[in-house]
Amino acid sequence: MLSWTCFPAESPPVSLKMRGSRLVMVAVLVMACSVPAAQACPRSCNCYQANEVHCTFRSLLSVPQGLPAHTQRINLGFNSITRIPENSLAGLKRAELLMLHSNDLNQIPDGVFGDMRSLQVLKLSYNKLEEISSSAFSGLTSLLRLHLDHNLLRHLHPRALLQLPSLRLLRLQGNRLHQLHPRSLCTLSLLNTYYYSTLRQVPIKCPMRSY
Repeated sequence: MLSWTCFPAESPPVSLKMRGSRLVMVAVLVMACSVPAAQACPRSCNCYQANEVHCTFRSLLSVPQGLPAHTQRINLGFNSITRIPENSLAGLKRAELLMLHSNDLNQIPDGVFGDMRSLQVLKLSYNKLEEISSSAFSGLTSLLRLHLDHNLLRHLHPRALLQLPSLRLLRLQGNRLHQLHPRSLCTLSLLNTYYYSTLRQVPIKCPMRSY
């Protein structure tokens, strides 16, 4: 009669256990490092909520690089920002609010807001803007509120506002503008509130096209 002897299962060597734990640690580190750097809050800002970036009163001279792509609300007010770098706002397709008020901006680069098609509020009040080019607001098809008040504006290109078909509120008071081109507001069928204290002439009706 055959008899069988059962032996306890051998436990893996200690070296294999250590090697396995090391592999797990390496995998965790790889996953952590694979998170895009753009998802982190910029060093000079606070991100109290995952979709908000607050950078007020930081003495910033420029829009910080690496704003998280998922951000919906950005507050850069009350700094000393003089320029908006070309790609500093690239990829912010979910942003709905951008506050750049109370800075030292003197120009808006053409197409700098090109990716911000969800933006609804743009506040540029209390800067040093002297003119707005034809492509300054290119891409802002969802913009509802535009604050350009209390700048040094002397010229607003007639095509600048044509980029904003959804605009409902426009603030222009406190500038050096004296008139707007007759066609400036022609495409703004939803515009119902605008402030223009320095304007001597406001387009009431769009001129009829000649054929």
